Amino acid sequence: YLYYAGTYEEGNGIGNGGGYGSGQYFSEYESQQQQWTADLNELSTTFTDFSKTATSVFQFYMGEEKQLLSILDNCLQDLSKGEQQAINNEITS
Repeated sequence: YLYYAGTYEEGNGIGNGGGYGSGQYFSEYESQQQQWTADLNELSTTFTDFSKTATSVFQFYMGEEKQLLSILDNCLQDLSKGEQQAINNEITS
């Protein structure tokens, strides 16, 4: 009983006995947990980077689209000016 109480204190009660030190189980669990945390952080960073890239690509295309629309708008205005000029020419001739 005293032996188990001792190992319980030592390893915070994780993986008592079994001929394998509970402290060792605990440190393995801890390092596994640190690995998972590191992996999650890396994944989170990757996702953030991807998200930033996607946002800037989207903003770039939105800008391009606005530019194209403004060019089209200018063309249409020029066309209507041309038509108006042609009509005026017809009237005066």
